[in-house]
Amino acid sequence: MIQFIEQIIAGNALKLYLAPPPDARYWRVLRKTSNDIAGPDDAAAVRVFEGDDEAVVDADGLINGTSYYYQVFYRVGDAWQPSDVQVGVPTASYNDESVDVLVLLRDRLEAGVAVEVQRGMLNPRPKPGGQPRIEVLTAPPVYEETAWPVVTVHLDRNAPAEYFLGDEIAPDEAVEDGVESYTGALDRWELTIVGWTLNPDERIRLRQALHRIVLANKEVFAGYGLREIQCDLRDSEDMERYGAPVYQVMGSFSCLAPAYISAVTGAIADTTVTVNGDDGNG
Repeated sequence: MIQFIEQIIAGNALKLYLAPPPDARYWRVLRKTSNDIAGPDDAAAVRVFEGDDEAVVDADGLINGTSYYYQVFYRVGDAWQPSDVQVGVPTASYNDESVDVLVLLRDRLEAGVAVEVQRGMLNPRPKPGGQPRIEVLTAPPVYEETAWPVVTVHLDRNAPAEYFLGDEIAPDEAVEDGVESYTGALDRWELTIVGWTLNPDERIRLRQALHRIVLANKEVFAGYGLREIQCDLRDSEDMERYGAPVYQVMGSFSCLAPAYISAVTGAIADTTVTVNGDDGNG
């Protein structure tokens, strides 16, 4: 028999759990979009699997929201023993609960330098027709189009650092529609912060401002689950790439941050049982 069909949270895929008869040597799993599988050699059906695995994943061309009818034919002796027919409907049910540290850091730096400008600690030159502000970009500035100073944030590395048993980052929770589960890990993030200016004295003020902003946001970062935060700053210069010397504050920012998805899994797909040619819904 088919014990049940599970919706895989990624969507466009289903997982079948089988309970073969004790004397079955192997089995064949067939699939159609209509409840009319003619037998183990039905040429109009998709042969999903043939072997002796009791858990079978089907991700071959499935479309979310479409009903698929499955039947297993167990090879017992020299004959095929059919199972009941079950219906599965693939659905994508995951939601991203991760923290994008690049976006978070960019936003907090942008808000922070605005405060520093308002306080008069930094004095940027405005673009024509614009207000004085310091842009926080995610790519190096274009010299001719930049109102200096400017800050950039760049992702150097994002990789899993700490796994959990079964990749479960939090316990399952009972919700109205079923059970909500959480799968993921703690990721290690490594980013580069660069403050760019045409004035070495302004670089000092920019470095001090960046240091204050990171310190002031420790509680914000912790509220988003960031851990083991480290931020190192140093001075540098670029004398060749641009038409004038560019003085830089080079910063490395690293931390651990949660990276996981949540998904609600409800009741298993409906079952259609075929007995002596008659269909019944269970």
